[in-house]
Amino acid sequence: MARHVRTRKCNSTVSRKLKQSILNIGKQKTGGSHRCSECHMTFSSTSAEDAIVHDKYHSLHLYGRKWSNNWGEKIQEYSMGPIADQDTAGENRIKNSKFVPSPHGTAERVVQISKNRKSEVQATLEVLRIVNEELQAPHNENYFWSHVADSDNGCTVQREERSNGIAFVYVSESRAVGVITVEFLRLKEKRGRWMVCDTSSIVPNVLPPLKLGISRIWVCGRQRGRNIATRLLETARLHSIPGTVLAKWELAWSQPSESGAKLAKSYNGVKHEKSGRILIPCYI
Repeated sequence: MARHVRTRKCNSTVSRKLKQSILNIGKQKTGGSHRCSECHMTFSSTSAEDAIVHDKYHSLHLYGRKWSNNWGEKIQEYSMGPIADQDTAGENRIKNSKFVPSPHGTAERVVQISKNRKSEVQATLEVLRIVNEELQAPHNENYFWSHVADSDNGCTVQREERSNGIAFVYVSESRAVGVITVEFLRLKEKRGRWMVCDTSSIVPNVLPPLKLGISRIWVCGRQRGRNIATRLLETARLHSIPGTVLAKWELAWSQPSESGAKLAKSYNGVKHEKSGRILIPCYI
């Protein structure tokens, strides 16, 4: 597919600062360093610059990013009442969770990101930098939905004739508290697989016709356990392909983390009839 590529200057100062401090996340306390017990960043307790970087990372990690009401197209709206715990909910509880639209403008909502609006794309990329650090995942896997490829020295904007994926953001109280990015899977590429949940092994010689790949899914620290991840999955399932409602098993996972595997098992795990094992749809 032909692409037109150009480069533009990004906020490299912020990127360098974040990367410099994030390299220390999870390390043990040494010398004058301090490890935050909530966001797990290790930074110098005597450096004002490090303190500023930590404050920004801490806020993003626990509370999400501040979000403009002008960013994103509203796809779904929900009431702000208590909802089921995604980590402990069983299949029946997820099935019976109520997605109740609210008439109030301040309700929680899911928005779809437009790749043609640079401000909302960059805001979403900032959230995904935190996601990738938490998951220890590559930082250059956003091009399929944003057409922006991150690099060490800036950003390369890639324009394509058609979209290869979508990003949805969950907004609560003017903050982006959750995000999901999904990739359209071409059946001819045969990327679908079944993964045995308890062993993480791939079932050989079986290629299910999966249609949507879950590249990233994340909820900020203080909003976890509220079923937000399931709401993001449902939005992707119902609204990614116009006019098409996908079956849950048609959504595939990409190397899910331990918590991601639990979510996958509860959301769209399939019980194998003969072995009784739970299979998770995934893609390569």
